[in-house]
Amino acid sequence: MDAEATKPLPAFGFLTAVEQPGSGFYGGYLVLAPNGRPLEFRCSTPVQPSRAQEILYGASLRPFLLGELIGGTLLADATVPVVAIVTDLADMAELAAVRREPVVVVDSGGQPVATAPEIADRLAALLAPLANGVDLLEPFDRIRAALREAHDVAHHSAENHDEARAAA
Repeated sequence: MDAEATKPLPAFGFLTAVEQPGSGFYGGYLVLAPNGRPLEFRCSTPVQPSRAQEILYGASLRPFLLGELIGGTLLADATVPVVAIVTDLADMAELAAVRREPVVVVDSGGQPVATAPEIADRLAALLAPLANGVDLLEPFDRIRAALREAHDVAHHSAENHDEARAAA
């Protein structure tokens, strides 16, 4: 079969972040095929807000850090096009204002919530390809586990580097 004759499967991007005390926020972006197979994964370096940012941004700090800074960077670097971006953090919902793809927030019960009125009426159809293969909350568990692993590896690597310098 000719490669040009094959139809690409729709892909869905799952975006979340975790906070590691003392390190800041890490973000992760996992792109899945409708059957749940990973197509791409990206994670951010830690982002720790300064005291000045905390003061100046006030209540808008988390949406800025998680949505614009972490989420925006991860999505800008992604290579697999997606039909929708799904997040479990309401603070990332403002990405809907700057992205062409629909952004959907999944609540703690696994129910999708449209972030823009124009996608509310087609939300079920938009996510239908995932309905049989993926629980909407499960990909976030994968992302958080991968972020914890990346944090642990980076932390242990830094400890080993510090021990090697102290021994020298």
